[in-house]
Amino acid sequence: MKPIKSLSLFFVMSLTYLSCDKFEYNHYQVDLSEEYMDINQQNINRLRNSGSDTITLALIGDSQRFYEGASIAVDRINKIDNLDFVIHTGDLVDFGIQKEYKLIHDILKEIKAPYITVIGNHDLIGNGSKVFREMYGPYDFTFTFNGYKFIYLNTNAREFNFSQNVPDISWLDQQLADTSSYKQAIVVNHVPYDNDDFNPSLRDDYFNTINKYPNTLISINGHNHNFAFRPSMAGNVPFLNTSSPENGEFVLLKIWDDKFSYRLVTN
Repeated sequence: MKPIKSLSLFFVMSLTYLSCDKFEYNHYQVDLSEEYMDINQQNINRLRNSGSDTITLALIGDSQRFYEGASIAVDRINKIDNLDFVIHTGDLVDFGIQKEYKLIHDILKEIKAPYITVIGNHDLIGNGSKVFREMYGPYDFTFTFNGYKFIYLNTNAREFNFSQNVPDISWLDQQLADTSSYKQAIVVNHVPYDNDDFNPSLRDDYFNTINKYPNTLISINGHNHNFAFRPSMAGNVPFLNTSSPENGEFVLLKIWDDKFSYRLVTN
């Protein structure tokens, strides 16, 4: 009987171990504490008007896998005086796994100023779409700060099989249309409109919509992992592509009197 008991005990212990292992490393689990839920809205609620006419922002993106670089960027960003908030242009993570999301948030939450992120294409991989919704909230959303309207828009068309509502041009148009309710609009997305991952059938509609209203100041995006700036030409809205912690860089953006300036900062 002793060998049978020993075997039974081993079997039970093995099942317990496997069960715990499955629970710990299940790539598709979404089991979040309150600390890790609705982070975008939590950080929007933290925004405070500094009383200055100038808005100071740090722009980062594509932090996927680059945890050391992200930590260095956080330290550098925390040295910026009068920083109002940080715009993250998406691809927080690489494989859409909850553990990745928690790891990068644990780094980014050390920024003294609030950070607010748009969704990236890698954030949608696997179960990432569900994790993002629970951790950060809606894919498309807006908020107003110091009279400036920030419009965060999902442009990751490839992950939605180039659906006709990604990006949601009608929603974007509605957010921009009431120009009397804001001074200037800043449009934030991940995939730039001229990238192959942007819906080609909506490319012209997007470009025409952001240029349709005179109050649109700039379009900010990520995805390319490299800094680039396309200035306004013939009155069109300028485009700014943020860099990645992979390169040890981020962008410092200042907005005032319906104008802006930018500077690439090396960690």
